[in-house]
Amino acid sequence: MEVDDTAAVHAAKSPDLLGAHSAWATSQAARRAIAEGRDWRFTGQIARTANDLPSDVGAPYRTRSNEEGWILATELLEALVLAGHVDATLELAGRRHKGEDGEFVVVLTSWRVINS
Repeated sequence: MEVDDTAAVHAAKSPDLLGAHSAWATSQAARRAIAEGRDWRFTGQIARTANDLPSDVGAPYRTRSNEEGWILATELLEALVLAGHVDATLELAGRRHKGEDGEFVVVLTSWRVINS
């Protein structure tokens, strides 16, 4: 599944993904990652997190390696979760940006299941 940059910044609607975090702050972080980040690609698995970034940004998943960054709670991530692919090996693409809190965040622009 792939979206353009305009759609990529829409925050997830699911409270399960956003938790107590702000949809507005999540969307703003995604906008900044699109505007200022670098292209990013990853093949592997993602893991659920405690969604505890120091900022008010929803980021419920990370790459299993934890080195790539926090995956922002956007509608595209929500589509991946709703499709039941969180345990699959995935090919992900997007933009990666180092936030003001020093953490890398990723906004997805596409995902594809490699192996479920």
